[in-house]
Amino acid sequence: MGRTRRRRIRERLLLLEREKEELPAQQQEEKLPIFIHKTQRVTITERKRIEDVARQLEEVLMKRIKKRKIETRQIVVEEIRNELRINKIIKSEESDIEIEVNTDDEENKAEEYEAWTNREIARTKRDKEEREAMLSLEGEGEDSEG
Repeated sequence: MGRTRRRRIRERLLLLEREKEELPAQQQEEKLPIFIHKTQRVTITERKRIEDVARQLEEVLMKRIKKRKIETRQIVVEEIRNELRINKIIKSEESDIEIEVNTDDEENKAEEYEAWTNREIARTKRDKEEREAMLSLEGEGEDSEG
């Protein structure tokens, strides 16, 4: 028990000594002057001027964004108004006009069937006449050849 406690105390002391050694080195680095070439130097007034220009640009951009938002909202409101007007017109026209939809398919089935049979009979007669005409033409062509 005594040995582990002593070891912990020694480790803490070593850590403290290392931190003390590192701090002066960092402080010394901070105190040393760093050479900056004249063309790369930025004076306080220039820095302020650059910040002012950046701030002005940001303000202009924010004004543009706000203006766009307002314009967009106005466009949306106008579109909604137009849609409401169109819906009112459509509803008024629908109430004026009665739409009749024929859903009585049963009544028309007999008529449709009769019309279909008449078309089929006409088609079969036409096909038969065309076949007979082709056969008669082929028969005449064979007689003239022979």
